[in-house]
Amino acid sequence: DGNSIFIFEVAGLCIGHLGHLHHRLTRNDLMRLGQIDIVLAAIDNSSTLRLDSLMDVLEDISPAMVIPMHFHFHGALEAFVARASADGYRIEMASDPDLIVSRAKLPRAKTAYIMMPSGG
Repeated sequence: DGNSIFIFEVAGLCIGHLGHLHHRLTRNDLMRLGQIDIVLAAIDNSSTLRLDSLMDVLEDISPAMVIPMHFHFHGALEAFVARASADGYRIEMASDPDLIVSRAKLPRAKTAYIMMPSGG
């Protein structure tokens, strides 16, 4: 019935892992989170928030970059990409399994960075 959100402060960046979020965040929740640069968000649209609610949460948090997770359910990634694009996110498909980010290299436009799982 609960959820943990993990916040990591690394090299001047604030990274938030939303866990298995099942509810929208309150103003108090958002104040406690502070400014988040990068959010890792489950987009399965099944065992966590539905896509509409998740997009509202992402809008409230307003990170520079969203990295979607848990898109192993059929159609989850396609639905997220379509919705994120419609909501003004630039979609960037990872070309390799590593991502190196610094404060100076954060995208200026809100970006969804899609990292596909490696085979094997």
